[in-house]
Order: sequence, then structure tokens, then C-alpha cells
Amino acid sequence: MPWRELGRGSSPAAPAGAPLGYVALTRPETHVFASAVGASGRARLADVDFTRDAVVAVLGAFGCTDHRVFVSSLSQSGSTVVVTLLRQPLAPGLVECQAIFGTWRLLTVARTALHGNVETHARVLLRAAPIGFRLVASGAAQPTGSQTPVGYLAAGAAGGRPWARRLSAADRAAAQHVDFRNRVVAAVFLDGLPCGSGVRVAALTRTNRTLLVGVSYERPRPGVATCVRLSIPYLVLSIDRATLGGPLPTRVEVQANARS
Repeated sequence: MPWRELGRGSSPAAPAGAPLGYVALTRPETHVFASAVGASGRARLADVDFTRDAVVAVLGAFGCTDHRVFVSSLSQSGSTVVVTLLRQPLAPGLVECQAIFGTWRLLTVARTALHGNVETHARVLLRAAPIGFRLVASGAAQPTGSQTPVGYLAAGAAGGRPWARRLSAADRAAAQHVDFRNRVVAAVFLDGLPCGSGVRVAALTRTNRTLLVGVSYERPRPGVATCVRLSIPYLVLSIDRATLGGPLPTRVEVQANARS
């Protein structure tokens, strides 16, 4: 659904918890959020032609990170307008203030883009921007006896020393040739993984200082009662520093799930 940003700013009246969303099809319906958008926001609302457009307001406590939050999509699910926000990571080498305060943004959408009865409350989804990565290598390593998948992050060639010996010679060479000026390397060893195949990366996200690597695999075919694990799979990923943000994560958490 196409939209246009009408304005944005900071507000002491915005919520301190999860982001809130509102939809106004008429000028009186803006009163519920007008106090939160301040004088500048109300001035923008005064210019809206409600015979042609509707207004979507998003209030949140994004504080100093607000410049990294942007609207990814606007859609309608039944009678509810859904606003999807993406939060970009902080670019490597940059710092920002840690203050938390209310912020607002106003969007306009053509009334003709909406259908049926529309609720005055919108649903707001906040997601992390995707992390860009490439698969450098995959293979099988000798088990260590551990029953828990383990992951490592290397910001330079020397960072691979704790785990590089578990790779094949060709995969070690591939990992060492990554451009560490612009990328980092994550290595995931699926120790303890039940016998399975077709291991692949399902998702790559981060929370604070932890890089979360989600992997999926196929279960053994029906009729295979037991198996003996003689090797464990591994994956080596090259990750774009710009999409990972900074400072770099300090730990890697691996989440392995069987595909249905």
C-alpha cells in the first residue's frame, strides 16, 4: 500500500512501551493522538485533505535511535492497518546517545487504498533490518563430544584460530580470504545435532551483543530408528559489517530446528 511521510519528531507524550498506531479517516479522529505529535505535527495535520487521504500515526519510545527506524511497509489485514517498521543497525565506528524518549511519525495514505471498515487502532510491527551474509563454506567436522551447537565470530584472520582447525583445508583457505575490512566471519558447528541432512541458514539476527544464527535441517527419513554420528556439519558465513552494525557482537548463539 503506497504512503507518504507527513512528518516526524520527538514528543514527551509518546508511549514508553511498545509502539502504538492509530488511523484517522476524519479530522476529529486525530484528537486521540494530536497531543503526542506536538505543535509541528498538528500543523501538518491541518493541511491534510481528509476527503482524499487518511492519516496513520505511529508513536514509540525510539529516542536517539529514531533516525535508524523507518517504515518498511503499510498494509491492511481485515479491518486492521498494519505498519511494519525496520530498525537499521548503527553503522560501524559511529556512536549515538542512549537517551530514550517518545517519538512520532505521521503518514498519509489514499482513502481509495483502504477497503471496508477500518479500525482506528493500527498494529505496529518492529523488526530488525536483515543482516547481509554469504555462505563461504560448508562441510563436516569431527565431533568433540559436546552436545550443544557452538558458534564463533571472527573480525580478522587471527580470530579464526580457535576453530579453523576443524575445517577442511580448502574451507580454511576460503575463510582466510574473506575481505575483513568490510566483512566478518561466523563459523557454526552443529555439535549434538540429531542425525539429519540439508543444513542451511534460516535466519541471521542480533540482539544487543549477541548474534543469533538460526539453522534448519531435515530429519532422517522414516524407518531410520538409530544412527551413529561420525561427523557433525558446519557452516562458515561471511557477514557484511554495515548490516551487522556496531559495536560487533561478543557472542554467537546457534538455534537449530528441524524443517517440517
